[in-house]
Amino acid sequence: MSVSTEYGFGYEYGLDIFDPVSGQWLPFRFPTGINPQSTPVTSDGATYDDLGAPREVKLSESWTADFQVQQHRLANGSYLPEVEALMALTKPSATGAKAVGRFRWYDKPAAGLPNPQDAYEGDATVTLNRGNTDNSGIGAWSVSLAGLGRRRQIENPWLGWGVADTPFISSITPAGAVTGDLVTITGSDFTGATGVAFGLAAATEFAVISPSSIAAVLPTDAAGTVSVTVVTAAGTSNAVEYARGA
Repeated sequence: MSVSTEYGFGYEYGLDIFDPVSGQWLPFRFPTGINPQSTPVTSDGATYDDLGAPREVKLSESWTADFQVQQHRLANGSYLPEVEALMALTKPSATGAKAVGRFRWYDKPAAGLPNPQDAYEGDATVTLNRGNTDNSGIGAWSVSLAGLGRRRQIENPWLGWGVADTPFISSITPAGAVTGDLVTITGSDFTGATGVAFGLAAATEFAVISPSSIAAVLPTDAAGTVSVTVVTAAGTSNAVEYARGA
């Protein structure tokens, strides 16, 4: 019986990091060489019945993942949010649980449905090194994940290329702005923003300068700390606290 098939391609894979600050999964953009590997952890279970032949019994597994990601900067000088979350796990002060991140990786086809079984998540420590150090190359990082414990099989989270990512706020400047002042919201996936809120007060004047920047006029409200969010068709961003004036 003839079966119709399509080729799979090496670039059809995705990897995300969980950001505990925003409570969101952040996909790595501009990646290459995503290479997760699992290795059985075995013990010799041979008996006389094996007549001298080995019988390795799988008891568990270990896992690793390597990949590279291009260097891209936002307007405020910071890197993309997913890279910032990755770098936070490698700071000198990141020891113990602070050095452990949560990652997921999955089949991500260019078209059609993803394989529902090819999706995993796991906890890992991170080794991060500069990838391109020549005189003219595009900046990049080489990343190695060392898994802690087994992988966990999950439902494939990939929804397709036509689905926009939820907006993400990384910073708001300047601090201490007052009613009527212009503030800049920096982050990612702001295209088509339909609302910006400073606590319970919605900004009536704002403009999407780029996918990573919004300029907004601070609405009337009392001085204090408010939670700032951005809304697009893809959903509501993470809430970032901002100390404003009256």
